[in-house]
Amino acid sequence: MRTGWNKFLFICVLLLIFSVLLLCMASCEPGFDLKVENGTDQVLTIYVDVSSMGKPARQGNIEPGQHIYTRGLWLAEEPYEITAKNKHGDIVYSRQFGYFELRDDHDFKVVISESDIESEKGKYLNSSDNVTASDNITGE
Repeated sequence: MRTGWNKFLFICVLLLIFSVLLLCMASCEPGFDLKVENGTDQVLTIYVDVSSMGKPARQGNIEPGQHIYTRGLWLAEEPYEITAKNKHGDIVYSRQFGYFELRDDHDFKVVISESDIESEKGKYLNSSDNVTASDNITGE
């Protein structure tokens, strides 16, 4: 008789653990893919940085009119910083986005345009001197 009771308790505990895990997974915001598009006439090297990730993650070069994905990002309290460097290594674009701004206003897609680069001119002095994207954050 005791063996039947132990089996019942074991199944109840497993069901409870499974229910808690299922509830946690259902209530969590799913991961997302961030699309960065090059709307300029120059090749850009893109970096995506979330402070909790540490150093900026280099995503690669994007030709004009092309895009690149940063896959598997998760909801974070820290802003996501997108930085672009030109072929000389100069920072030509750097902007921070909150998760909800990316989701609600941009549908997880950021287009870097010529006008964005024009508005950033002169912001980053000596940016090609081995400076990382996070060293050049400016408040707005």
